[in-house]
Amino acid sequence: MGVFVIVLSGASKGVKKRVGSRLRIGKAPDNDLVLHDATVSRHHCEIVRDPSGTLVVRDLGSRNGTRVGGARVREAEIGTGITLAIGGVDVSLQPSVEPLEVLPSDHDRFGEALGRSLTMRRVPSPPWAANLGYSPTGKVRTTRE
Repeated sequence: MGVFVIVLSGASKGVKKRVGSRLRIGKAPDNDLVLHDATVSRHHCEIVRDPSGTLVVRDLGSRNGTRVGGARVREAEIGTGITLAIGGVDVSLQPSVEPLEVLPSDHDRFGEALGRSLTMRRVPSPPWAANLGYSPTGKVRTTRE
């Protein structure tokens, strides 16, 4: 699963970086995620993905610490949905959302509904839009169980 780090506060708010096998975070320009904040050390911490896919945050000897759930840590296993405090900057780990491609059906019928054109055989995006339309267009037939 792809994971992104999103900066929630500070001068870099809104910056988003993908976590690969390692993501180095700090104030120095050679980091993968550069945080412009006085409370962030030059090489503050790193997020590492181990061979099993588990994410670990590791503090690199920073002055103001790395916190997970308010607790200062040297190293901790983390997952998506968690917020880290890197010095005074909050970042969040979020799963990447990959679009799901659904190919058009090979069939021209769905229950009582008939749709021979390619447009009618595609799954709409968003899927809830499938049942919008003028009356009478057969919306009830497509929603029966």
